[in-house]
Amino acid sequence: MHIGIVFNPGSGVRAARGALGEVTSAIASHNHTLEVFDRAVQPDFERVISAHAHEFDRVVVIGGDGTLNGVVNGVMASEHPEIPVAFVPTGRGKDTARSLRSWKPQQLTGGAFEAAAPIATDLIRVELASAKRRYCMNVANIGLAAHAAVLANGLPRWLGTGSYIGGAVRAIVPPRAFTLEVAIDGEDISVDNALLLSVCNGRSFGGGVYIAPEADTRDGLFDIVIAHNANLGDLALQLPKLKSGTPFEHDALKRLRGCDIIVRAVASPWYDIDGEQLASQPVRFTVMPGALNWIGPA
Repeated sequence: MHIGIVFNPGSGVRAARGALGEVTSAIASHNHTLEVFDRAVQPDFERVISAHAHEFDRVVVIGGDGTLNGVVNGVMASEHPEIPVAFVPTGRGKDTARSLRSWKPQQLTGGAFEAAAPIATDLIRVELASAKRRYCMNVANIGLAAHAAVLANGLPRWLGTGSYIGGAVRAIVPPRAFTLEVAIDGEDISVDNALLLSVCNGRSFGGGVYIAPEADTRDGLFDIVIAHNANLGDLALQLPKLKSGTPFEHDALKRLRGCDIIVRAVASPWYDIDGEQLASQPVRFTVMPGALNWIGPA
């Protein structure tokens, strides 16, 4: 097989560098042809993957959710979006790995990687006001969570997942509530004093905050969570429940499901998909059932 490998050398306080050596040793022992792309050397790696996708049988990503997001968007923008993608997570958050089976380097040995069959996995297509199109594997956010991610990126990486908590604290004081108007599968919904809208294919964001613990990446639906009219002190007390991954209800959390959301209006400047900050407001989220071929360990 001809395998493309994309890695982020700065991921996980350089944990990706060690993982790269283990991964290449494990895969190369089966006489595959490997082509390695260093994200630091090739910051346009997304475009490179899109242009060369037809050359690969599989693509392996070593890094964080942001690097995975770029590769997935490169694959989906290519003429061969069916190419299977595998993930070796080394970043701080590892949220995608909480919803989709991902690899540890040692699991790739003994023919396990070659024997693994691709699994058709849902994606979220995000259409922007700029007419640009992006794809989201895990969670798309508007409001608090997106703002917290921006602030977390400015904190020391050695804090690990603690940087997300620090970012959330800074983002929520003072609270930046907004009015939200959306149509979910044709039904109009208006929410005042909203803090966040999360459109979830995966279960968690922010390094293990299970905002949608029942989300399923293969059910053809996304879970929608809206936080509104929140007492900030009370909401902070719910963090242990959010970190546990156990489903629970709360008056400040509105939970819905759907396959198409049209954003009518939102007075928030913060938007992201899988941690990628968007410069243009998203105007539509649509589920693409089974659009990505995902390879994980048995």
